[in-house]
Amino acid sequence: MGFKCKLLFLILVISYSVILTECCRGLEDVTLTIKDKTGIWSNLTVSACIERKILNGLTATEIYVKNQYLPTLGKDFVRHLVKLHTLKFQNCSIKSILPGAFRNLPSIWLVEISHNPKLTLIQGGIFDIFDTIHILRLNNNNINTITDEALSNMTLTEVDFSYNNFSEFNPVWFAYSPRIRQLNFRNNRITKIPKTAFEDMMELETIEFQNNKIYYIGSGAFRRLKSLKLLNLSNNRLKSIGENVFPGKLTVETLNIAGNYLHDIPTELLEKLIISEIYLDYNYFFCSCYNTFMRYFAENDIKVRKEANCYSNYLPVCLVSGTACQEPPPNTPESRKIEELSEKLKTAYRLSRDNDKDFKCT
Repeated sequence: MGFKCKLLFLILVISYSVILTECCRGLEDVTLTIKDKTGIWSNLTVSACIERKILNGLTATEIYVKNQYLPTLGKDFVRHLVKLHTLKFQNCSIKSILPGAFRNLPSIWLVEISHNPKLTLIQGGIFDIFDTIHILRLNNNNINTITDEALSNMTLTEVDFSYNNFSEFNPVWFAYSPRIRQLNFRNNRITKIPKTAFEDMMELETIEFQNNKIYYIGSGAFRRLKSLKLLNLSNNRLKSIGENVFPGKLTVETLNIAGNYLHDIPTELLEKLIISEIYLDYNYFFCSCYNTFMRYFAENDIKVRKEANCYSNYLPVCLVSGTACQEPPPNTPESRKIEELSEKLKTAYRLSRDNDKDFKCT
């Protein structure tokens, strides 16, 4: 009987070792930077799952892992740290994060996993098991897929997926996460903002979708939103923004639509917005349309930031500053600059001219 007990104990020890090796595979001589509850920072090198018993008695509140080699964050990779509120992995060659990688972290508030060019997928069961995470930063990776509802039912207030490889934005990812205030998807490859994009994010204050490839915004995409500090849609491929995009009265302190292919900003659209300032440079506004919306801005005390050009027959004919739109005198540096630009623009605008030859200001 004694032999059987010893044998069973040995089997359990071996099984535990195998599980531990599998869960924390790749964690060998990894340096952690740790802040304990007294506010003292220290470095610690570990070769096991990150948990209290290997932290030399430290009660960790913040852990930073930078410039290490961690291809897989397996199950229970970080666990049983009840005071930990900040966890960051930066430039750690992470390729995959398995469900259950983080467990029993009841105080976790901020998680950052960034600068990992081989990380492409976020699955459910990684972050959505926590009801305490407020800030999630997964920027500067190569993420192109989030499984449905992988970030749903969370207490998130700030989400950063900038500088990844998304080609679409799916609101299902954030279903029933109504506390999100800052949403950052800049510098991806997103082409459309769907009609229900922000329906479950009624507390949104900042939306950053600049530097994508957006050419379409669905009707009612901003439905249920009441007030935004910033809506940044700059450097995309928008040729128009339909008035039904904003079905109600929406306050936007700063609207940035610079760097698109817009010909006009319809009055019907502007009347659904309460704007403090707007960026609209580097668009293709027709001069015949320009005066209408500039007059609207002046009458409603909307500040126009930076200079803008307007075009006639798809060639720049005036330089705009403030609320004035006047063609430069001939044989001046400004007019010569326009002539040089004109030849370069002809080819670029030929397709647009064919498509929009019947365009009319609204």
